[in-house]
Amino acid sequence: GGNSQIVRVDSPLEYEILGQTIDDAVGEAFDKCSKMMGLGYPGGPIVDRLAKEGDPLRFRFSKPHIPGLDYSFSGIKTSLLYFVRDQMALDPEFMEKNKADICASFQKALIDILMDKLVKAAKHTGIKQITIGGGVSANSGLRARIEEEGRKRGWTTFLPEFKFTTDNAAMIAIAGWFHYQNGERASLDVVIRLHAGFNHLLQVAGDALHWTCPQIRCGVGMGALKHHIGAGDAQLFFNSLANSIYRTVTVMDQVHGEKQNRILSIRKRN
Repeated sequence: GGNSQIVRVDSPLEYEILGQTIDDAVGEAFDKCSKMMGLGYPGGPIVDRLAKEGDPLRFRFSKPHIPGLDYSFSGIKTSLLYFVRDQMALDPEFMEKNKADICASFQKALIDILMDKLVKAAKHTGIKQITIGGGVSANSGLRARIEEEGRKRGWTTFLPEFKFTTDNAAMIAIAGWFHYQNGERASLDVVIRLHAGFNHLLQVAGDALHWTCPQIRCGVGMGALKHHIGAGDAQLFFNSLANSIYRTVTVMDQVHGEKQNRILSIRKRN
């Protein structure tokens, strides 16, 4: 999070960062635009929705001139700030009257910045398989532009389903799977730190057990848990549970080498 990058991916475990932002991420620029206009948070979906109703050519915002494949989005945020400030001084109703056009024009400027560098990177590397990821990959304007450029330039484009454009466990799971398949293992002194809510931890623990040993299905009630160990100890319990799951699976995997031979031993630590 908090970054915008162009990455060359040769395999799931081989990649090279070709360019990245030197200041703010593009998602922050969307959020800043929305906040400045009093539209709410997160700004990306709101700006995207209003942009569909506006004229993307109505207003112009200054774009950065950064050499190479790096990005910069701090300047365009400042450009928007000064533009709105100056126009509001002339007409206090300006923003309300023109919010759709402002959003459409600002979104187009951000997409232009992203696409200019992406096109340059594709030409430089000769790569024609292009994909996008992260929260801003849900933006309808960017998705349409990627497909348009793909048709024009002979790219094969891959756009994630909307449910995979935000932070999700599938990102971490698939990354871990590729490292696992590559034979990589963490040491047994690794500590797992969980920051989710109690109910979510219950679900995660049950799912983890069931995935590793399908014959096991956990059903732990939150009320019963609090009654027996108290809410204050619940976090410690589930940290212990997560560590036990991880360490036991790791040991069994190293000993037996096959998923079907794993045996879980879960215990509460006092």
